[in-house]
Amino acid sequence: MAEYGAHVASTSISERPSIFTALAQENLMSAVRPALKHVCKILAEKWPSELHWLYRYSNELHLLLDLILQHYCLKKLSASFAENFYGMKRVALCEAEAGAKLPFKVRTKSLIFLVFVPYFKSIADQLFERWREEDADGRLLSQASRSSQYIRIFLAVYPYIHLSYEATMLCYQMAFIFGKSRFHSPFLQLANIRLRNLNMQDILSVQAGGRDRKLAQDGDGAVAFSVREAWPGSCWRKPLA
Repeated sequence: MAEYGAHVASTSISERPSIFTALAQENLMSAVRPALKHVCKILAEKWPSELHWLYRYSNELHLLLDLILQHYCLKKLSASFAENFYGMKRVALCEAEAGAKLPFKVRTKSLIFLVFVPYFKSIADQLFERWREEDADGRLLSQASRSSQYIRIFLAVYPYIHLSYEATMLCYQMAFIFGKSRFHSPFLQLANIRLRNLNMQDILSVQAGGRDRKLAQDGDGAVAFSVREAWPGSCWRKPLA
């Protein structure tokens, strides 16, 4: 707690996040998908007659939940859930004011790169692993259909696509580490945004908005903090004494 208070209260802290926090927030969200899939598998095995569909459509369930969560965070906090958890926010390159909300077009691009790109990448990885096993077992050779030909083309091309994807991400991360780029990911550049650390003004503005909404609902002047202000993330925490 003391370290967190010193981090937030410092006026000389750099707005540029470190590569460690930038990668940590990405790893946080990438760990949610397999965890949710495992939960769906357990539930489907425990109640197979009622929840047999849950494991089959676990990817789509994760997509829906992730879309709702990220849309809310981008609209209210100008950051993804993981970015806000690690004390960062998104700033549109065209916006001069630090506290300005993300424009609708920028939020839409952010949703595409935060939710849909990882979803399709995950689906492609799963298909590649499944079809590669079928090809190794000789099951694809027994099929002479047009679809099996497309599958073989996919198996031949996808490793190069995956290599290009990972190499591009690595180049952006190295450029970010050495201060040659403002973006640690090409998706931030495509969305025309950058990440920066939250400051005290950002935190107070979010909490002030929460208190105003609470006052409008109560109507009696009582100030009560919402659940999100007690969350571990920077904008979800109560004001420091």
